[in-house]
Amino acid sequence: MTSLRPFRSLVEDCQSVLADVTGRWRVPAEALNEAILLQGWSIQHRRLPEGTFCVCDAWRQTLVVSDPLADQLDCPGVHREVLRWMLAAELGQIRMNSMPLLEGKYSVALGHTATEYAMAFLLPPEMLRAHPDVAYLVQSQPERIEGWRRLCRVAEYFLVPVACVQATLAHYGMLDYSWKNSQVA
Repeated sequence: MTSLRPFRSLVEDCQSVLADVTGRWRVPAEALNEAILLQGWSIQHRRLPEGTFCVCDAWRQTLVVSDPLADQLDCPGVHREVLRWMLAAELGQIRMNSMPLLEGKYSVALGHTATEYAMAFLLPPEMLRAHPDVAYLVQSQPERIEGWRRLCRVAEYFLVPVACVQATLAHYGMLDYSWKNSQVA
């Protein structure tokens, strides 16, 4: 089990977790399951109540994922990408919020931290900036259709949902999507 190390940022912690992964990976999403296991946690799949996609059991150090997840999503074709995003957010809970969760002190702020952790883990700023479609988007601010096409390619490369790429680029201040709400997914 990897111990929590002091860190200055979520990005540094994500880099630290990824450095501990022994398996080969092209993008961080491929290292996610091993990263969770290295924290001393397990991942189980079982039927959960309707509308519940994942449960974090801090006492048992177990993540329980709804099985079958695809059946509960509006877009079942992206269930693998959604699962990766959920697990990365749960990894953020594990790394940043285990003690508050055990103490019953969950808050909205903890949820935001977990989402930011998922962004930093799955879409590290340096890797994201290096992707040619992101460079194109940042430099040219393309029309809506072309921008969406490029976002889709970035999402496919990083194995995450397109909406998460969009949110992450906005969060990092890389793009201002004035057209993002008018997208047709």
